Amino acid sequence: MMRTEPVEVFEVRGQRLGWAELDALARAVAAALPDDYREFMAKGDGGVFLDPNRYGSSFRGGLNELLAFRDHSPSFWSFAVALGVYRHRVPSGFLPIGDDLAGNLIVLGVGGPHYGEVFFWDHEHEVGDGQEPTMENMEFIAGSFDEFLDAIRIAE
Repeated sequence: MMRTEPVEVFEVRGQRLGWAELDALARAVAAALPDDYREFMAKGDGGVFLDPNRYGSSFRGGLNELLAFRDHSPSFWSFAVALGVYRHRVPSGFLPIGDDLAGNLIVLGVGGPHYGEVFFWDHEHEVGDGQEPTMENMEFIAGSFDEFLDAIRIAE
């Protein structure tokens, strides 16, 4: 079942994305975007988390934002910027979709055996320059984007 509204601790950043823009994003990353993620992005172009939060059983400093496709704010994190910065630092088959307050990423599987799954990517344990990225610094969060959103809670 598809989620119909963003999580309540989340503020949508921009205008809804049209299907043509979502298709352009998929072409830019050379991958098919999972349906639940496409549906979410069709409701608004990324956004920010308003309250201190946690996801799943961990806190990790809390989620900061979900990336925007259109670069319509002074925020550093748009897909264009993130892809430029992380293209060779995140394993192939994964798309950075957000970050936490400590500078780590939330990545979505867009190819291979982890298609549709959401992972935490720890920047403090990434491979060195010139090395092929691995999943050793990644932690499974959820089996789907909707499951990931359902796991987000206000930090107590």
